[in-house]
Amino acid sequence: MDMMGKALVKNQVSSITKTIGLSGEEKKEDEPYDYKREQDEEDRAAREKAKRDEAQLKKKAERAVERNKMREKYGLKESKTDQKLLDSRDQLGKSSSSSSAKDTGKGKGKDENSCVVM
Repeated sequence: MDMMGKALVKNQVSSITKTIGLSGEEKKEDEPYDYKREQDEEDRAAREKAKRDEAQLKKKAERAVERNKMREKYGLKESKTDQKLLDSRDQLGKSSSSSSAKDTGKGKGKDENSCVVM
């Protein structure tokens, strides 16, 4: 009985795989090499990567600005890595808001943004 069950299951599985197209007999269709299409795909991938990198850099700069605001608020020392990130971002000229946010808090005394400990 056990062998009959195995045979039935094997036949069912093989018929399903043939129906799906996973019969193990892959038909290899050779398409001619298209250099232009490959170049287009590489260019598209490069553009997408550049777009992702730019978005990531923008988010990193925004986070650095927020961290610097917190540091200024609580009187902590500035981070060199955040400063370098903001400086490189400013040199690119892509984020004018990050440079203004960086410069506004440097000359502050005690005001409503500073932490008051009771």
